[in-house]
Amino acid sequence: MKKYSLLTFFGRYFLVLSILLGIFWAKDKFFPAKNIEKTDFFLNMNSKLADSVLKTLSLEEKIALIFPYKSEKTLNFINLYDFNEHFLSDSADFPTKYSLEAIFNDTLLNETAKFLSENFKILNGQNLTLPSMEVPYFQDFNYRKHWLNRTSIFLRNFQKQNILTGVEINISLDSKQDSALLIECFKPLINQKLAFVLADENYFLLKNVKTKLSTSQFLEKHLKFIGLFAAKVFYEEQNFDKKLKNLLNTSVDIVFSNHLSEVYKIVAKLVKTNQVSLSRINQKVKRILLAKQWSDKKSPNNLKINDLEKILLFRKILENSLTLVKNDEKIVPLTQLHKKLFGIIYVGDFSLPHFEKYFNLYDSVQIFRFSKENLKKRNIFSFPKEINVIALIINDIEIDSAEINFLTKTLQKNNLRAKIIAINFGNPLKIKNLQKISTILQVYNHSPSEQQFAAQILFGGSAAKGKFPIFIGKNIAFSQGFETNISRLKYTLPEESGFSSEVLQKIDSTIFDAIAREAFPSCQVFVAKAGEVFYHKSFGKPTYESVEKSKLTNIYDLASITKIFAATISAMKMVDKGNISLDDELEKFFKNTEIDYKNIKTDTIIRRDTLKIKDFKKLTLKMDTFHLNDSLLVSVDTLIFTVTPRLNIFKVKLRDLLRHESGITPSLPILRYILSPKSKDFLLYFSTSKLKDSAEIEITKNLYFRQKYFDTLWADIKRFRVYSQKIFQYIDVNMILLQQAIDSVNNKNLNEFLFENFYEQLGLQNTTYLPLKRFRKHRIIPTALDKYWRQEVLQGYVHDESAAFLGGISGNAGLFSNANDLGIISQMLLNKGIYGGERYLSPQIVEIFTKQQENSKRGLGFDRYWLKNTNVECYGHSGFTGNYVWIDEKNELIFIFLSNRIYPNVKNWKLISLKINEKLLKIVHSAKK
Repeated sequence: MKKYSLLTFFGRYFLVLSILLGIFWAKDKFFPAKNIEKTDFFLNMNSKLADSVLKTLSLEEKIALIFPYKSEKTLNFINLYDFNEHFLSDSADFPTKYSLEAIFNDTLLNETAKFLSENFKILNGQNLTLPSMEVPYFQDFNYRKHWLNRTSIFLRNFQKQNILTGVEINISLDSKQDSALLIECFKPLINQKLAFVLADENYFLLKNVKTKLSTSQFLEKHLKFIGLFAAKVFYEEQNFDKKLKNLLNTSVDIVFSNHLSEVYKIVAKLVKTNQVSLSRINQKVKRILLAKQWSDKKSPNNLKINDLEKILLFRKILENSLTLVKNDEKIVPLTQLHKKLFGIIYVGDFSLPHFEKYFNLYDSVQIFRFSKENLKKRNIFSFPKEINVIALIINDIEIDSAEINFLTKTLQKNNLRAKIIAINFGNPLKIKNLQKISTILQVYNHSPSEQQFAAQILFGGSAAKGKFPIFIGKNIAFSQGFETNISRLKYTLPEESGFSSEVLQKIDSTIFDAIAREAFPSCQVFVAKAGEVFYHKSFGKPTYESVEKSKLTNIYDLASITKIFAATISAMKMVDKGNISLDDELEKFFKNTEIDYKNIKTDTIIRRDTLKIKDFKKLTLKMDTFHLNDSLLVSVDTLIFTVTPRLNIFKVKLRDLLRHESGITPSLPILRYILSPKSKDFLLYFSTSKLKDSAEIEITKNLYFRQKYFDTLWADIKRFRVYSQKIFQYIDVNMILLQQAIDSVNNKNLNEFLFENFYEQLGLQNTTYLPLKRFRKHRIIPTALDKYWRQEVLQGYVHDESAAFLGGISGNAGLFSNANDLGIISQMLLNKGIYGGERYLSPQIVEIFTKQQENSKRGLGFDRYWLKNTNVECYGHSGFTGNYVWIDEKNELIFIFLSNRIYPNVKNWKLISLKINEKLLKIVHSAKK
């Protein structure tokens, strides 16, 4: 669709209102007398300056004022420069005339007019015209009301800044109705200091048959309009001099034309031969000089346009303009994403990359193209039957109703259950051929911002607010438009969420510095406020040696963040459903609670070392993946048993597991198995290939744990000593046992339960255990280099040793994801269990688990964090591999940081020593305006 310059798109609002109010009482209703501003206008100014300037001008200079320079392509603009080219920067998405017409919000319209009027003169602009409206639009009273209201808002704001503002006329005066409408529309505008009227030459040259009046004469007689008259005329080789002569002998003051060098010669000749009097030329020039004198009275308030303010305003206009014209089946915003498979069909050879990008933030989609040529020939194209929601994208391509009917019938024949959402990017007149489709979204141009908002409206990230600005047919009325609510994350600019972009740049510099110091090779940072994502970036490279940069679609080993977004939320769901109770003991969930105390004397502690000290030193020198934060492994694998059934693990309550107050021995008895492949016992425990019913627990691609030792490991866990004193001790065993209990109730593994109850419904595309079963390896960020036990770069295999021995699916670690997916889960929690219009958890359960527990600094499963020297308090968790998720309930903030800090060296503590977590959180809070 043709992009209108700002000069054009405001006038359209000025004319036709001139044509509309054929009803006399409407004038008083919309423009009561007390609101009409009656002040002296430019022709009543002191003319001494104009007279003195006039005396100094040569004939050529006078002609240049009457015929201002303007390129052929933009003859419909009265200002002396291309507004689109100079007023706007490449970073701003300029609204089209239809975008503005689709807004029925007076506050936003006034904000727009105020900004434009205050900045207009900075660029030496002195005149502004608004494009005309077509006569048929004036047949509807509601439309006339809307047009006149909008036009007046812009006129008032521009005239306050002494900007010459006018309207364009394109109707004849052949009927009394037209004449009456013209009078009624112009009256209120003239009372608000309408500066000029622009029209084609014929409106000034041809007189009405009945009234014998030209347009200018009609306005002068009936409305006492004495402002400027401007005409548009195109150069012609034949009889052009005659046309100019006749035009200059009318009331026309300014003429826009092409081939000005030829025009100047003709006009000079007309004056010198007295075909146009010099006095008439002087009269026109004096009126122009008086107008310029009035316009120059008010100097610009600023030295330059605020580009950021402009961008934010234009984005607001665009977002508010998008119109959900039809939503008969109420499928927008989309819900139950787990039941939907999406496809985008482009009709024609074009792409909308920003639309696809933001669509993919909510759910995955397949892209298809159907050429205009195939449509003409009615060629059938294959389309996957499983896709049941189709976004049919129409661009500027000419397409008729028969072609659209063929296309929709083809799609629905392929899948009768498929829902079609037609999205028209461009000229709204094309909707006429889409009326039979039950869901239609109108986007008035193709700018990046409009593509972004269009995708977000579909999923409830943005709200549809626009109203259809034109008449199209019986099924689509003027001002028709369905409003929707926001139900999912919205992606915005920082200032749109009340934050400073400039301050947030400190995040970038902090991270660049950390990467330079080799605190981590790569990271993702995600920050949202009240459901609006205003900072979402990826930094660095997957490894220090990588060539390609890391991306937002890359996924990371979450380490202990698994505890909250896998084990804990599963427990929350099950407590909510009544499947488990926080006061249940573990013995309730296991069929076999017998503990093998063979060869252990009652009330006797037996210590058995399974790893020699020299072996341990050798292992730590190899920088294996042992650490204190996650697995809390002891230096010597000492198994402690006490034959006291009253204190065994099966007597521990789920609440104590979640509070990390179970009293259970802190480490899994796995150290005996972690050996170098060169060790003589290595193949005793492991196989280098998968063996059915013998070695099926995959540690890495070429390493499998033997089943009999897995059984031994579980038997050893059952014999764990449980201390009677309930003190806080953060250990992985708690979440591992919680996961085992949940799995036993559900009769399925934790990954399956999470997908069924959370991940798929939330639209998470990157969150899973065992990521290599779903994603290509290159999408997964390398976590660590294990030089001792697994002897490879861990990429897609869990780093945590305990989770590895459990096959990669564990309550303490093993989950992989990216920042955006974690942001969605976090927002669901911040929303007290609801997201995308669906409830996942009750608000009571969210409150119980996330609040600080009595006599504890933690929640249930959730850690809590207090930012030093502030009142900021968050819940969430950290992960050993270099991750943080913090949810600030009071400030409605979500902060997520993912990295691979332990690549390649597991002993790299620079992320912590540099206090990156604390620094970034402080920057976020300091950026709030």
